[in-house]
Amino acid sequence: MDSNAIVKAVLTTLDPDVNNTERAKCYKVVEEYKTNAFQLGDLSILCGVNQHPSVILFGLQCLEHKIKHSWQQISVELKSTIKESLFELSANIPNVIKTEAERKVILLALSHIFVYLIKCEWPQQWPNMMDEFFDLGRRGPSQAKLTLNTFLRLYEDAVQFQDIPQPRRRDIISTLHDNLLHLFSFALETILSQLAEIETQTSGAGQSISLCRDALAMLSGFLDSCKLDALFQWSPPGSIENQCGSHTPAFLRLLINLIWTEGTRIDALNLILLLLRRKTEKGSEETVSKVADALLADSSLVNRVLALLCATLNEPTSFSETTYNTLLLLSEIVTRLGCALVARWTDSKTCSTPCECTSTMLFTCPNLTTHILNLVLRLTKYPIRMISAPTNLFWLTALRSSDPSLIARLHLYCRDLLVSWRQTLKRDGAPSGSGVHSEWTRGVFGSEEYVSFFSKYRTEVLRCLSLSASKWPLDFLQALTSLTDTLLKKAIPVTELTDLGKYLPLDSPIVYDWDTLELLYEHTLSPLKEGFVSCGQTDQFDHAMSNLLRQFLQSPAMLDPTLRGKQATCASMLMQQTDPRYDAELLVPLLMLLFACFRYNPDASSTYPVRRPRCVKTMHMAVATAFFRLTRANPERIMPYFESIANEVTSLWADPNSGVVEKCVLLESLIILCFRLPHPVSVQKDLLARLLAHVTSAWCMPVSSVVNTESNPIFPIFNACTNGSPDLLTLLGLDLPLSEHEDAQLAHVQMRITLGQNVLSLLATARRISDPPTREQLDYISVPLLEPLLPSVLVVLRAFNELWLPENLARVHPTIVPAFELTEHVKFTLLSLQVGITQQQPASEEKSSLERIRSCLFEVHENLLTIVGLLFTGLAPKLYQLPADQLATILHIGCCGSFDHIPDLKLNSLLRLVVRPFIRGCPTHYLSTAVVPLVPPIVEAVVQRIDRRWAHVNMLNHAGSTDGKAVAEELVEERLTRLLGRSLIDFFRLIYTFSGCESSTPDTDQGDGDGMDDIDMQAEAKSTTSVNQGSDTRISGTLAQLLVAASRTTSLHNGDGANECMDPLFLHCLAKCLAWPDSLTCLKASQWIPTLIDLLTQQQANGVTSGLHRKSTLSAPLAEAVLFGVLCGLHVNGKNTETNLSALLSAGLKVYSAVDVSVAVDRLRTLVTKVLINASDAGPEQSDKVLQSIQTFETKLFDTSKPLTERAKREIFKKLMQPIIGIPLSQQFCDNVTITCLAPLVRSKWRQPARNGGDAFPDNFGLSELFSN
Repeated sequence: MDSNAIVKAVLTTLDPDVNNTERAKCYKVVEEYKTNAFQLGDLSILCGVNQHPSVILFGLQCLEHKIKHSWQQISVELKSTIKESLFELSANIPNVIKTEAERKVILLALSHIFVYLIKCEWPQQWPNMMDEFFDLGRRGPSQAKLTLNTFLRLYEDAVQFQDIPQPRRRDIISTLHDNLLHLFSFALETILSQLAEIETQTSGAGQSISLCRDALAMLSGFLDSCKLDALFQWSPPGSIENQCGSHTPAFLRLLINLIWTEGTRIDALNLILLLLRRKTEKGSEETVSKVADALLADSSLVNRVLALLCATLNEPTSFSETTYNTLLLLSEIVTRLGCALVARWTDSKTCSTPCECTSTMLFTCPNLTTHILNLVLRLTKYPIRMISAPTNLFWLTALRSSDPSLIARLHLYCRDLLVSWRQTLKRDGAPSGSGVHSEWTRGVFGSEEYVSFFSKYRTEVLRCLSLSASKWPLDFLQALTSLTDTLLKKAIPVTELTDLGKYLPLDSPIVYDWDTLELLYEHTLSPLKEGFVSCGQTDQFDHAMSNLLRQFLQSPAMLDPTLRGKQATCASMLMQQTDPRYDAELLVPLLMLLFACFRYNPDASSTYPVRRPRCVKTMHMAVATAFFRLTRANPERIMPYFESIANEVTSLWADPNSGVVEKCVLLESLIILCFRLPHPVSVQKDLLARLLAHVTSAWCMPVSSVVNTESNPIFPIFNACTNGSPDLLTLLGLDLPLSEHEDAQLAHVQMRITLGQNVLSLLATARRISDPPTREQLDYISVPLLEPLLPSVLVVLRAFNELWLPENLARVHPTIVPAFELTEHVKFTLLSLQVGITQQQPASEEKSSLERIRSCLFEVHENLLTIVGLLFTGLAPKLYQLPADQLATILHIGCCGSFDHIPDLKLNSLLRLVVRPFIRGCPTHYLSTAVVPLVPPIVEAVVQRIDRRWAHVNMLNHAGSTDGKAVAEELVEERLTRLLGRSLIDFFRLIYTFSGCESSTPDTDQGDGDGMDDIDMQAEAKSTTSVNQGSDTRISGTLAQLLVAASRTTSLHNGDGANECMDPLFLHCLAKCLAWPDSLTCLKASQWIPTLIDLLTQQQANGVTSGLHRKSTLSAPLAEAVLFGVLCGLHVNGKNTETNLSALLSAGLKVYSAVDVSVAVDRLRTLVTKVLINASDAGPEQSDKVLQSIQTFETKLFDTSKPLTERAKREIFKKLMQPIIGIPLSQQFCDNVTITCLAPLVRSKWRQPARNGGDAFPDNFGLSELFSN
């Protein structure tokens, strides 16, 4: 093909005036030429001196394609010619390419080619490569850029990417390591020469700055992982070193010079920070980085850094990307230097005399420690959180120090720190706000990113405050008291009220202040007390806490609900820290304050329903949580007032001004308190029975008698549920149009509200009654109170399950059908979980009628499932004694009714909240009768459900819909299926590791051992059972062994062969899991298979497993099923080399080891042959090769004379299965290019590499495995 025609075609494809038809035609010609017709002789025409840059680039692309696919076939002479031509072109780049932008592209293409040549030839067949590049780099700026970029790309390819064979990779890295000093010298000398030119040029220094940045990028790429010794060995040429007369490493002086040049500042700071972040060498006794030590040894260098920081801080605080990057890097650098000072404080404290250098910005005195501390404090006080955030690391490091002199030195900054940290805790400055901080936030973060940043930042600041409270208790208490006084006396400006004139907006400054005070009380009162105790001033702390609490109790109650809730919460936290001797004076007023808050509702009216604004609901919940925490933290202090509190709660139960959720929290508090009363169990039982009568009486009656009890508030519900779901559907008005649900006075709306309230109350009761402190209370209180509840709850739960039956859904009115579907919020949450971000549900004052119906359907159903799980836990002493048929009725019919029609999300809840607690609560001696017969049907049903779901997801995926809504629905279904699959795998782990529940509760009262967790009425109840929690897949529990024993007993009764094992451990199900397109599920399933096969095939002795010599074997059908699952897993998930591949290969080999050789060469060989032939569409000849390769594999595997290691077995199995193993996504669109290994490097015998340290590079270095998948 004529080269001139190719040049014309290339230019035509880039001509904007050419029509698309002609352009496509020329593009096809160009691609055909590059792939099949290009000759190396054409390079002189395509890359000629007067050629257009786009043609030169095309010529280089053709050359790259040619050498990558045929380098080994090119003669040595022609290889040498190619190298010389490329070096000649590189040397003439300034003459060939005139514009800077086009020159960058050509240099990038040249570096690609050079890197590939180096990977193929160097060092064995190109020993002088580095000298040639160094000579080229000294010819001019463009050539220096090419040299720097080539070495950087070579190092990144060799260290981070696995596109080089391991021996070649090792040779290249080792040789690069030997020449680090030469590489660093070239880069640093390039910077040195360009810096001199920048200083002499008044304008037009852009090329020199660009070259310096390239050199810094090359150094950063190497120094991110390589040794630093060569960097410290470098010294500049000439007399510069002698003129300086300093022992500081020359590269540091050079970098400090670069930070004062605007064009190179960011890159130089990045490199300095990278060096400071580098950990100390392995085995070194030093705790401070070598670079930090070198910097701190020369105060003049650090002072120049600090001077730059001061100059930048003094600039206007308007946002710019350059200012932000500069300040952030300087902040991190100064923080790291400060941490180094703390680590070597014994030597540093001599240079900590106070001085005025920071204020004058003239750092001339030797007090380096003072300079750094002052700048860290100034950064901490900087009004932009993103800039002050790095300083938290310094304060955490310093305040954790046990050196009293350091703490005393930092005490000078105590007041400023407390004021600054208090300001930064406020929630202002979000991207949606106004002001300087919001301007910076919008420039740096999105809204979700800022929420994550601020949460982490706030946590770090609170840790700093906690440490400061324990180190400087007097100062902290003074600051806390001052803030409390100010807020309690502060009047609410009228301008801060909302348009309604009643409530403060949540972004009001006074609300931010109270939020800060609440956080301070929550996180610092305990460490503050520890600080006073360590100082021997406990009485002073007690006196201060009592005085603060008196201020809260004597101050008039806030009118705004938000502030009133925070006022009560702070007072409650103070009460927990106040000495009990003040209870007679302070506790009763506090309790009166808390209960007064429950009745406070500025919008209260005589109409029904009572309207509670969101701020009132928030106040009620905050106060309920405060009371719950106070009760659980100090039950013995609340006990004397139990009767009064119980009367208040009973009175509140009928008060419409507080919500049912808050009332339930109070009820839980009373139950906890009642269990801890110093009374006999019989008295405690009577008290609880009276206390809970209004909750449990509606549920405790037998279902048969409920229909005759009109006084029961939920009698119609039981009646409808007993008759079936159609009656429940009618009772709740689900067959009526949505317009019939607007009026809250309607009977079906009232019934829905009544049901929700009763279920929530029962949930609170069951949560605490099922978890008493002692076993005696469980037997004599919990069981009698909970036992009558179970039948009624199961009836209602079964009716709710049946609502999703097709015939019942058909009766639902079309306007109500959306209430049975997932909300958009749930869908977004499911999708966001894949990337680790949870969408926030938008807050709204009032729910629509449809939302209320949906809440009833989903929340009541979820709460019923939770209640059943809690009942299983609380009734454990009697439940598992029931006959198996009664337990089957409870679990299969009562809980798992309409199993095939329950939505996936609800099925996941059923497994998590009901079935798992049923298993976890079972004592060891009841496992064989209560769990072994009941679990297998549930497992098989769940596996079938997930299998169908994945089949549907795959079908939708292959259909390839482009409609946005359809794609979103497909993603939601895929996420739900993945979630259900992972719940199943966790369920399998419980089955395989569970060894029985020894005791449902501890034998002694644990008091407050369960912590101070927040209240969540929808949360899953914590299990109190004692079970085997081992996650090691090599561990098998008693339940798994009983499943195997039951299977063998059945097979013996049926006359089956004893050595032909059945499938009691759900290996069929695990095999199906392997083929699901979920790598995590596949990994866990494949890791369990070898352990289960060992358990299934080991010798039995009197029903107890023992490690004897002879083993039973897997049955042929079971072995085929498991192996087929492994093969499917290799095809679907085998592409995940680092995780799934090894586990799948091990599982497949375990199948071979668990069968007779006759089964392997007959049944398994037939299966593998069919799979491999179908995968490769093999003809007769190839089929023979496939069969021969299988026979070779079997011969090696079963050869006892030369047993293979496990790794060798996996390698030959992997080689056999290579045609069906999935292709990694990162390789699907790459050319199949290979680099041939050269002969290993010849090294002197005395040169022994240090394998475990020194200068050796590990095989898996840096991020070498990053793109292996």
